[in-house]
Amino acid sequence: MTRHRKDCKRGHACTLNSRRSSAALCRVNRWRAGHVLEGDEGYDPERLTLTAIGDDSILAKGSSGYESTWTLTARCWGRVRT
Repeated sequence: MTRHRKDCKRGHACTLNSRRSSAALCRVNRWRAGHVLEGDEGYDPERLTLTAIGDDSILAKGSSGYESTWTLTARCWGRVRT
């Protein structure tokens, strides 16, 4: 498991700069299609809704509402409990 940074949410494998693929991070954190993730780079938080998790990559809908591939290693992501 990647070490947590000060700004990373506790209770999951940290996504920031992880060597794991985005799909592997979803599996280890038990994030499934339909879950909402939130990450912040210091601007407004971004929210994603996971739509599919493949072998190495994921599909998600961001704030634009369009589904596309995403990489989770650019910031700390955590699941939003809805």
